[in-house]
Amino acid sequence: MIFLIQFLYMPNLVKRLCKLVLTLFFVSTSFTAFSPAYSKTIHLSPVIPIRPLPVRNIQFSPDGKFMAVPNLITAGSIGIFTVSQESKISSLPSRVSERDFYRVAGVSYFANKKKNVPPLIYLNLPELMSGYTVAFSPGGEELAVSGGDKILMYSTKDWKQSRTITMGRNATRCVFSPDGKHLAALADGKIYIIETSMYTVRATIEPATNHLFADMTFSGDGSIVATLEYRNIIMDHVPRVRLFSTVNGDIERELPYFEEKLDDNPGKHYPLISFTPADSALIVTFERPFKGKTVIIKSNDGSRIRELKGSHHNISPDKSMLAAGGTIYDLATWNSIGKYKSGTLCCSFSPTDHTIATVATESLRRYKIEK
Repeated sequence: MIFLIQFLYMPNLVKRLCKLVLTLFFVSTSFTAFSPAYSKTIHLSPVIPIRPLPVRNIQFSPDGKFMAVPNLITAGSIGIFTVSQESKISSLPSRVSERDFYRVAGVSYFANKKKNVPPLIYLNLPELMSGYTVAFSPGGEELAVSGGDKILMYSTKDWKQSRTITMGRNATRCVFSPDGKHLAALADGKIYIIETSMYTVRATIEPATNHLFADMTFSGDGSIVATLEYRNIIMDHVPRVRLFSTVNGDIERELPYFEEKLDDNPGKHYPLISFTPADSALIVTFERPFKGKTVIIKSNDGSRIRELKGSHHNISPDKSMLAAGGTIYDLATWNSIGKYKSGTLCCSFSPTDHTIATVATESLRRYKIEK
């Protein structure tokens, strides 16, 4: 009442300012009260500290029971988190030593002091400062680890090494075809198509003159390998997409060059190229320290459909969600359905429980996605 009497005797200018302040207050509170929450992701504990080592990719197993993280503890290690049905994983302190691990049947495990914690398996490999990459087979029976001049295969039943594929040098990445019949390996800028029945090279795909391959991905039926190729010229790493036959490595289609350029030493993190549902489009990421970009193009002619922010991307195993630049998108509507940590370098979706794991410079975090 006192305020009302004072308001009646205020000068007109002051009255207008009061009205404006009150209007803005009610509009802002109404928007907060009645608008839906911006983020639909729930952060899951624990946060896993990351050492100052390159984590080039992470991946869940097809059944969602394991999450593989290269260079987790040392420059020559692969951490395999066991994921419980309740989406729980082991914690990991910022500092560990050999005394924090124990061995069973030749396999090392982290000795977590907490009870009823899912095991954390530790694969000890030769030190590699450039970092290893990982890929689970579609059936989940094997884990392929690429690095140095080899691809090391591990059985997920007992985590013992089952096979070594010698690539010559600089084996940086491999991916399985969806049917598991082929393995595409990137080594020294070339792509090798390997038949997994006998692990023999079926075809070698050479880049164009003065070009190198940065990454590759299989189509849904495994018949096509889409590659991200770039000019191997200093300060002129202009990329393009080329598609090849899995059967014989013959060129199927060549799309126009992009206007954007890749950063020096492309392939710091993966994936850089992925197919969308029905293989109608391709998702391509341009890695850059600042202002990275992810684009979606038509797979038949390379015409641009959409641009997103971020120097990383990942598509969910069921092809329903895309993560790029800190945002999770519904691929059916392109609506944002959640957020995760900005500054993420690489990420991976769980195939079973709508969870995404993200790796930034200092930590690994997981988020539950509520669709």
